[in-house]
Amino acid sequence: MSGINEVDRPAHWPSLALAAAAAIVLESTWLRTLRVHGGALDLLVVFVAWYAATAGARRGMLYGALCGMVEDALAVRTGAAHMLALGLTGAACGWGSRFVLPDSMFAIAGIVAVGTVLSNAIFWSTMSLGGFPDGLGSLHVHRSLWSALLGVIAFVILWSVSRWLRNRNSGR
Repeated sequence: MSGINEVDRPAHWPSLALAAAAAIVLESTWLRTLRVHGGALDLLVVFVAWYAATAGARRGMLYGALCGMVEDALAVRTGAAHMLALGLTGAACGWGSRFVLPDSMFAIAGIVAVGTVLSNAIFWSTMSLGGFPDGLGSLHVHRSLWSALLGVIAFVILWSVSRWLRNRNSGR
């Protein structure tokens, strides 16, 4: 282990790649229609924040940057905004996890919420540097907060399912 609060065995890269691929497919098809007050569920941010909270800042930044690179490759005219946003979000969430227990659902849910708002802030700041209209700040903050709520709900469901599966399979 490289950090005091990192778990002994974070998720393996094939599992992370599968989670990212599933998130990208779901976000581009079904989850695109799921919006609450303008906020949308961003599963990639949930996975990046969750992994970074349990694996540390360096691994979180690498996973976030790779997920963002794939998202930028599939998006139109975002440049490297997703890569920068998810990479920095992974680093920040990994750094923030030094102050909480990595096995606490509530602590990681808070990290997911902060990571969602941070990712959106970095993404839209980067897009405004590239010429995107920057006068929509209050709209983006409003949507980011609703997205954070959706992200926390998704995280709690995914955390509960993963714990249930782990406990079910450990009894065999």
